[in-house]
Amino acid sequence: MSFQSLSPRALQRVLVELGLVGAMLGVVYLWRQGLRAIAQSHTSVLGSVPVVGGFASGFIFLAGLIVFIAAYASIRDVPIAFKLPDRTNCSALVVAGFVPLALVACTKLVGVHTGVPYGTLTKTSYATDAALAPILLILGLAVVIGVPTLVLICQVLVQGTLRQVFDGTATVILTAVLTGVAMMSTTGGFALAPDLGKLVGTLLFVLAFGVALYATARTQRTLIRYLAYLPLVFLAVVVLVPGINATDSVAEGLFTLTHLAVFAIAAYTYEWSDSLLPRRSHT
Repeated sequence: MSFQSLSPRALQRVLVELGLVGAMLGVVYLWRQGLRAIAQSHTSVLGSVPVVGGFASGFIFLAGLIVFIAAYASIRDVPIAFKLPDRTNCSALVVAGFVPLALVACTKLVGVHTGVPYGTLTKTSYATDAALAPILLILGLAVVIGVPTLVLICQVLVQGTLRQVFDGTATVILTAVLTGVAMMSTTGGFALAPDLGKLVGTLLFVLAFGVALYATARTQRTLIRYLAYLPLVFLAVVVLVPGINATDSVAEGLFTLTHLAVFAIAAYTYEWSDSLLPRRSHT
């Protein structure tokens, strides 16, 4: 897609879709915050047990998310496919299955050689005599809740919306950036929903990108086109520089890059295979 050749009608549609992405992520944020507020104000038997209450809240969040996104996909004609990719899409399966594992292994190896345990990066730790069954149960439930949540938000909600107006390459890049900004957890790993700071950052990115597209499509002056992208560059600097300064080790930097790579790989495999199954295989 050539942004400079966008017609006024096409430009308007692009800006609307970008706005919808931000608005839908805002709905997800409000749904998550609403559940938290209800849980805090109505202590129950489940709520008195942090782990059980947390997973109960997670399942309720996921159920509501499924209903919301299913309705959104139906109204907007966003395809939700779980078909098995054919042989022409084997490369997508290879990328989805092995690249994230290789990145995690590389991060762990660097951590071992630099004295940074992987548990420090993920901010998880277990006692040496901890029973294996509860740990596996917690990890299993986290996967059961976390994987579908990320698939629905990143691929159906964000990428499915962007696919309405952008081509494959632009969709993959924008999806990776937006989901990376919105869904990266501040405590390591992925978040079930963007927090307020992440949501604001995502909305600012959408706004700055929309302004740049508008200026690029509506003016022939090269200087104005370049100046239109300055807010986007400034926003990137504001986001990246503190993150780089906060990185205390090479392993921590690789850990962050690995998670960003997962978002990019997920967007690529979904765009390439048109199926959510490869995405589910590596989240």
